[in-house]
Amino acid sequence: MKKLLAFAAGSLISLSVVAAPLLTTPETLSTGLKNTNGLDNPLTFAKFDTALGTLTSVHIQLTGYEETGYTATDLGGASNTFVFTNDVTVNLKTLAGDALTTVLPTVTDTQTVGANGTYSSAGFPARALTNTVIGPEAVFLDAATLALFVGPGSITLNTSATSANSVIGTGDITSTILTRYNATASVWYDYEVPTTPVPEPTSMALVGLGALGLAAARRRK
Repeated sequence: MKKLLAFAAGSLISLSVVAAPLLTTPETLSTGLKNTNGLDNPLTFAKFDTALGTLTSVHIQLTGYEETGYTATDLGGASNTFVFTNDVTVNLKTLAGDALTTVLPTVTDTQTVGANGTYSSAGFPARALTNTVIGPEAVFLDAATLALFVGPGSITLNTSATSANSVIGTGDITSTILTRYNATASVWYDYEVPTTPVPEPTSMALVGLGALGLAAARRRK
């Protein structure tokens, strides 16, 4: 009877391992001012250190900044009211070219230029029209992306930007446009660390009952 009770108590113990979700401190890097010519400008981030635990998701937030200057010249021989628009598309992607996130800062300006005259934006060729757009937080859970960000070492991501502009007026108009961008990216990691296994409450109760049974068996003996 003594051996049976001991086996019953031991076999019913179950342990639960609770994983605690944690976030690393964001690492934030910027390209500095670059031309919107579509060429890649890299940012290099530290990979996730597996000594911390198990990586569960990668978080990325991209901020795009543009600065623009322009001239607009009337070709129609009459006063010309126009709207200038410049859209800059800022991309963040892997070295393999896979897109991670995109932001679209835009500037607009409404002006009037005299017949056959030329309007220049403030301080041209200075780029006085600016805009900053903070993109939404992008969260990656897929195994392929997680594998890219697991250490040791670092991971390089490429930024690039292109611009699309228009000058729409009441008559014919031509323009000169100068624009640059800056990309700022933040990367941080969500990970789990297994805690010390703890007995389930019901298992503890069963162990207690088993101990009582053993004590009773000893007394009867």
